[in-house]
Amino acid sequence: MSTIKTQRIARDQVTSIAGAAFGDYLGQHALVPVFKRGLSNTTTNSGSGDYDGGDRVIGFGQYGVDGDLLITCGWGDGVAIRRLNNDGSMTKIWHDNNALFRDTTSTYNHINSLAIHTGSSQIHVSTHNVNGYSMIDYSDIKDTTTSTNNVVNTRPPSRYVFSNGVNVDRSGIAYGNGVVTAGDWLYINDYGPTHYKKYPRRHWTNDTEELIDGTSSSYLYTDSNGSSGAVDRDGYRGHIFYDEVNDRVYYQMFYNSNFTVITSASTANPKVVWCDMGDAGVGDDGYEAGLFIVDPVNYPNKVRIGGSSRFCEVDYTPCFSGGDPTIIKTVFVESTDYGIQIAAQLKMGALRQGITDEYCDKFPGYSDFTPIYADRGKATMGGWIDWDNERAVALVRHDGYIEDTTSNGRGRSYRNDYGGMMFRMSSANGTKWWVQTGYGHDGHSFKIWNDSIGPGLVGNWQCEFGTFTSENSEEITFCYLEVVDHYTPGACSLNYFASNNNGSTWESLTVGQTHMFSSTGTQLKIKYVATGHPNKAPYKLSYSKDAVSYGKLYTSMLDTNIPTKIVRRKIRGRKF
Repeated sequence: MSTIKTQRIARDQVTSIAGAAFGDYLGQHALVPVFKRGLSNTTTNSGSGDYDGGDRVIGFGQYGVDGDLLITCGWGDGVAIRRLNNDGSMTKIWHDNNALFRDTTSTYNHINSLAIHTGSSQIHVSTHNVNGYSMIDYSDIKDTTTSTNNVVNTRPPSRYVFSNGVNVDRSGIAYGNGVVTAGDWLYINDYGPTHYKKYPRRHWTNDTEELIDGTSSSYLYTDSNGSSGAVDRDGYRGHIFYDEVNDRVYYQMFYNSNFTVITSASTANPKVVWCDMGDAGVGDDGYEAGLFIVDPVNYPNKVRIGGSSRFCEVDYTPCFSGGDPTIIKTVFVESTDYGIQIAAQLKMGALRQGITDEYCDKFPGYSDFTPIYADRGKATMGGWIDWDNERAVALVRHDGYIEDTTSNGRGRSYRNDYGGMMFRMSSANGTKWWVQTGYGHDGHSFKIWNDSIGPGLVGNWQCEFGTFTSENSEEITFCYLEVVDHYTPGACSLNYFASNNNGSTWESLTVGQTHMFSSTGTQLKIKYVATGHPNKAPYKLSYSKDAVSYGKLYTSMLDTNIPTKIVRRKIRGRKF
């Protein structure tokens, strides 16, 4: 005879957790590694005084770095310039709460597009929801021969930042950056559908305008292997990125055409490479946003890019000669089968594809680490993409969860919304600091961490569950552990342990096999122990719970000389 009890393993059964967070919001059951950074190990954590103004940084890429100067625009609080000090603090130099010129008379302060030109010390700002733009001159701040910090923001003669063939007076998307600098050119992704298959750029210093036509043979990329196909979808509205290593601008369209690459973007002869994600079978739209190139030097055509309710790893080499991009991997973010149903427009990746001492937003030493950023109240604690198992690793939200708050003196996890990014920049003496901008929750402020903390994961983690008891506190002689949707990236490990004496001693478990205890006891605990790294670690990502069956097997079942068989289905008990 035997006495068997089955217990779900879920958040409310966690008794100890280190290096991880367990969440069950909206039916997700996820146990994920946490980041090293938190609210208690910051060097700077403020949204007042020098940190007030231009701090409501919304969306993806609404900042610029010029040496030790950080330039930001905010959703509701204009544009600001700050200097990063050697001790990790910041000094606000200039702020204009209504820096955007709208129409011909009014101003505006909800700004989501920003680009800078360090050569001429200019800032461009615009937005998606009203017309107008501003060109701001901050050269006096950079001039070390003067003691003044004058900034010139003169109203443009027209609301149109571009008017050669089409009129453009809005940029980007809600809420994403629609402008980027390539050399001396400002590239613009128009919010409106006024120029299907065409890509506007404007020279920063002489105001020359050029409308790059994605259907014209004079602009299509051509070499000895053939020519890019003409753009054949009417895409519009979206994000824009620049790969400075290879001088390529990426137009990632929200509607209809996903992405187009402009090669030789900073030169007088830009060329178009059309990448039709729809024909490749992964959807036409770019609802999820972002660009990440793991190896821009040796493999510049393999990119990770946002798509239609997914992120894709793509080799677009065939597109240079008129073919479709090759889909290598796909990470879905709107499916319970993939452990995350985000119901938002998730962001991932980096603005800069190279890594320099002055400024970068990749993780030095871990070139494949692809961060996830929040959007519309989801993934508010951030996350990362496990490309080994093709999963977006993040809690759906910061509600209904428990986490480690002690490792590295981290405190609780940082929370924000709408895609605020983390990046590294250097102060005047070369000290490197990681800066986090954001909107909502812990946003509307600046968080700064030292370089040793950075953007990485804690890596190693463990989580204990229990204590579980049998009927009438009967002795527990065996257990049987079932786990659902546990993933272990390469070079990581995830092991399982059980104790029948409330944690005094632990014994190793094999999932899916009956474990007979060598110790005696009446109180069961289960422990997961993960070994990971700053860029990846094991995790559970599911909409189903793990379960453990346990109890006492009587003498007749323990004696191998008696022909009694434990039926696996019976041991497993009822699933939760």
